[in-house]
Amino acid sequence: MAETLAPRIGTLFVVGEPDFLRAGGSNDHAPIPVMTARDGRLEMVALVGTAADAVEVMADNATGWGPRLNVAVGMADASGERLTDSLASAIGESPNVLEVVRCRIGPSVGAYAGLGTVGRFMFPTE
Repeated sequence: MAETLAPRIGTLFVVGEPDFLRAGGSNDHAPIPVMTARDGRLEMVALVGTAADAVEVMADNATGWGPRLNVAVGMADASGERLTDSLASAIGESPNVLEVVRCRIGPSVGAYAGLGTVGRFMFPTE
């Protein structure tokens, strides 16, 4: 089942740094990279200026994956809670999203990505 689903699962995330997680406002320190993992490689999907922009990119990208979607929104730790709430809300407003569930990004990923990492995973259903 995992091998069947793997090519259909999409993921986008922002790596955790406290400056990246401010809700709204500009990020004067550095742009925020919105990343994906594809074929064992990390790729940048967009470079945005605010956490709100990152939410918009992740939500828009998710809802474009098909007419019926299941979505999981996850965070590495509590410092990403505001961004996770915004992302879940933005994705949940789409009529093609059947379900949005919350999850924790585990320590094996969090150890590399850092505190404050937030992401979303989704796949179309038939």
